[in-house]
Amino acid sequence: MSVIVVDASVAAKWFLPPSGEPLSAEARRLLSAYEDGRVRFMVPDLFWAECANILWKAVRQGRWTLRAAEDAMRLLKQQPFPTTSAPDLLLDFRIRISRQSLPLRAIPP
Repeated sequence: MSVIVVDASVAAKWFLPPSGEPLSAEARRLLSAYEDGRVRFMVPDLFWAECANILWKAVRQGRWTLRAAEDAMRLLKQQPFPTTSAPDLLLDFRIRISRQSLPLRAIPP
């Protein structure tokens, strides 16, 4: 099973209205693959703060309600995503490059 490192910009697309959000359909397909057990997710340590910032910005721009942003953060925090430090991800990246294998897959087949 593939382990995918998920960026906050991808996770935000699971919640934000799809209009005006490029690659929303792809992000939701990725979430479906996770929910179906076809992939596992891992997130960098900054993921949580970055998600909050993206959702805060959407509220400030009037694209989303505060209530919706709070609900999205609550749902995200309930997910059992393993969180790892960015330096550890960089080390893993270097190891995979030396083995000539890809560090992560963005979209499952």
